[in-house]
Amino acid sequence: MREYAVKNNLFPKESRQHHAATVYSDDFDREVDSLMRKKLIQELHLVVEADLAGFNAQGIEGVFKILLICDDALRIDRLVNRDNITIEEAKQHLKIREEENTKKWQRLYGEHDFWDPKLYDLVIDTYAHGPNETLEIVLEKIGYNNSI
Repeated sequence: MREYAVKNNLFPKESRQHHAATVYSDDFDREVDSLMRKKLIQELHLVVEADLAGFNAQGIEGVFKILLICDDALRIDRLVNRDNITIEEAKQHLKIREEENTKKWQRLYGEHDFWDPKLYDLVIDTYAHGPNETLEIVLEKIGYNNSI
């Protein structure tokens, strides 16, 4: 979605680092979410990474839903380093993005806690686990045996 938004100049030039679901039309979001659900129903061995992927995959048999959580301090640090912005800008960005995204998603899909751990099969704290360890946890949970 981010790549699509950048390619199609959907981000305001003065705030390219501010990625929010609000840059897309409601119809576009509904279409993307609907297509994702259809793909999950029709295809095997598919990985989908998106803000609402786990929420939108509810009720689809055979889908293993993973919620990645992270400490705010690390999220801010990642933003500062990725987008070359100040800590205060990163804090403000996260606050605005979360408020705007949640407001839009609730308008589209109703009042939900989109990241309720009960909706997911696995929750991983990426502050406590690095990328490789996170991958190992996922592979172990889905039954992949690395020793084969």
